[in-house]
Amino acid sequence: GDGQRSVVVKLMQEKEQWERERDARTENELDSRFIVQELPGVPSDDEIAAAVEKKSSGLGAIAQQYLPEGISLGTRAIIMDAADRNLHQIYQQERPNVNTV
Repeated sequence: GDGQRSVVVKLMQEKEQWERERDARTENELDSRFIVQELPGVPSDDEIAAAVEKKSSGLGAIAQQYLPEGISLGTRAIIMDAADRNLHQIYQQERPNVNTV
């Protein structure tokens, strides 16, 4: 590959929600200027689920420190390149109106 890169791992608990999002990404021609694309060549769904179950690679520490009691990590993932900014930053910097959003 191209060396290290910043990624986002979106872990989801609800299988149906995860399937809908993955289907929407693959079945529609989403413009990469507006939608961060799922990365190809990532670990399999089973490998991701096993890693989450084992809480490997720091997931256990993250869950323990940041998740409230009774909330668990999802085992279904969408892995994407990290965007250059988030919606809050866009709102603060560009001040879009309701028609723009």
